[in-house]
Amino acid sequence: MPDSAAVHAKAALLGQHVLRMTTAAGSGHPSSGLSLAHVTVELMYHRMRFDPADPWNPRADRLVLSEGHAVPIIYAAYADLGGVVGRSKAEARPLTFDDLLTLRRRDSVLDGHPNPAEGFPFFDAATGSLGQGLSVAAGLALAARLDCVDKRIYVLLGDGESREGQVWEAMDFIVDHGLANVCAVFSANGQGQAGDVSPRQSPEALAAKAAAFGWRVRSIDGHDPVQIAAALDDVGRTDGPVAIVARTIKGWGVDSLQAGNWHGKPLPENLLEKGIAELEATARALGASVAAATWRRDGAMPPSSSGRPSGGGAVAEGSPAGSRCHTQGPGIHAGRTAAGSQCHTQTPVENRCHTPSPGIHAGRTPAGSQCHTQTPVENRCHTDLKLPPFTEAMEAAGLSADVAKQRVATRVAYGAALVAAGHLDDRVVSIDGDVSNSTYANMFARAHPARFFEGKIAEQNIISVAVGLAAAGKKPFASSFAKFLARGYDQVEMASITRADVKLVGSHAGVSLAADGPSQMSLHDVAYFRSMTRVKAAEDQPACLVFHPADPVCAYACVELMINHVGLCYLRTHRPAAPFLYALDEAFSMGACKQLRQGSKLTLVSSGFLLHTVLAAADELAGDGVDCNVFDAWCFPLDAGPILQAAAGAGGVILTVEDNYAGGLHAELAEA
Repeated sequence: MPDSAAVHAKAALLGQHVLRMTTAAGSGHPSSGLSLAHVTVELMYHRMRFDPADPWNPRADRLVLSEGHAVPIIYAAYADLGGVVGRSKAEARPLTFDDLLTLRRRDSVLDGHPNPAEGFPFFDAATGSLGQGLSVAAGLALAARLDCVDKRIYVLLGDGESREGQVWEAMDFIVDHGLANVCAVFSANGQGQAGDVSPRQSPEALAAKAAAFGWRVRSIDGHDPVQIAAALDDVGRTDGPVAIVARTIKGWGVDSLQAGNWHGKPLPENLLEKGIAELEATARALGASVAAATWRRDGAMPPSSSGRPSGGGAVAEGSPAGSRCHTQGPGIHAGRTAAGSQCHTQTPVENRCHTPSPGIHAGRTPAGSQCHTQTPVENRCHTDLKLPPFTEAMEAAGLSADVAKQRVATRVAYGAALVAAGHLDDRVVSIDGDVSNSTYANMFARAHPARFFEGKIAEQNIISVAVGLAAAGKKPFASSFAKFLARGYDQVEMASITRADVKLVGSHAGVSLAADGPSQMSLHDVAYFRSMTRVKAAEDQPACLVFHPADPVCAYACVELMINHVGLCYLRTHRPAAPFLYALDEAFSMGACKQLRQGSKLTLVSSGFLLHTVLAAADELAGDGVDCNVFDAWCFPLDAGPILQAAAGAGGVILTVEDNYAGGLHAELAEA
């Protein structure tokens, strides 16, 4: 039973910090943060098993703030708990109360919407574009199952946000995959930005919807500590995920924020002290005192890096700062999956770069499949994974006859490469949108069933699930038709902002699917993804790499390049079988185009399926005495130097042949 007075006092104290920091910033969402005050206290001070000083611990419970604009309440709690900020353990420093007053400044780690890439590691993904957090949580939960780690993932959502269709894609997915360690908390304060939420998002409607989707539902007063604690007691103890519909007050404790529309508006300076006093008065009316809010934390700690659980009570010491790569600890971590079957891990999951160990760890997922790693553990954190030779992988996939015919679709080569990568690195996982028999992700599903996830027709959810998987240390390949992935471009951008290590694969791209008509053709994807190659992310790397192979040898090599790149990648594949253009052992380097013909009259540049048409045209032109340079520009960013140099000696004219809208090859060359 929680000490209600202590919870009220802490909620009011954190609320006062929220008022100060948003007023200092001159912007922000104090009213939304205040509606989450009590839930935040119960989760972060009592419920979650985590060490605030070590947010990188992979065994810790996780919190996903889907309602990203409410983040000031989390910042305040995390500072009060002794949390740290920094882009890595080596850079970590304590988050101070003075830091709170830098909210939203250009040089602050405290963005208006949270982003771990900017130095707030308590969260796993950037949020703020509403509706995506529950999908990220699903990815975190899938990864926990694969690693046999007993951890819970809590998600805070708004009632207005629940209008987003992706929320319900995720609700379906979580039930489909039996992720009973996920808890969704809906803050039902009844208000959106411009007015009240629809009756379809009322507490009663949300509870009914969640129950209809197969969730275990608890409806509570979101400012009653006893009810909050009782509802959270169900998490991890039922055979399904838990949805808590918490009736909350937008601007709780501050009368000034409850009259009129204060969404996204901080208190002005002249009302700040009045608001702080109102929170104190609210606490007193509930039998509490902000001045007595000294309670720090009584939640349990996650297992330490040695595999032994830490004690509860006050905030425990964090793991030593420095590298995330440790030598193997002596302990065996045992947890239970949703079905209650036991998973033993002889290698601590945080040891992504540990010294070799001879064992494999085994357990069973709720579906009954083996949860084990056959890959030698020294290969689990490679810096340069080398796929087997192309012919070896194709033979293993039963495709030797197709190779002998010299015609294999790039999507097939992708499938064979993904299978080979899965044998070498157990972090490689695949998620597909009900088209795996077209994208050839089904090859991976057959070879590595425990690491394949069927996402059905829900592309937005699939992309955000991949972000969660990546945050937990996996190498997710998310595939669908290139056209269908367009539905998730907002999610792709959020993945880029997070700097998530996600690999997207769009099959049936461009005009290669002409018979199905324009609704199935992805013609704008090249321009969209290429735009992110012009943006610099961490360590001066492009925010995205784009691959558009014309033949299976190149496609196979692209998968290896994608795996070895830490960051967002997009691979464009095609349906038709393609003739081989390259020797079976051809080497490919990122950014380096390939010259397939030499000439003195014209320079032709293409990629993907249309390159074969260009080569045929070049051969025909050569018969008429017009010899052409032909280049395969199979990736972005592209080193345009060789193309420009060849064009200078061939009349200075470059013709790009593309099956996409403006912003592709011609733009890459024009901007060089």
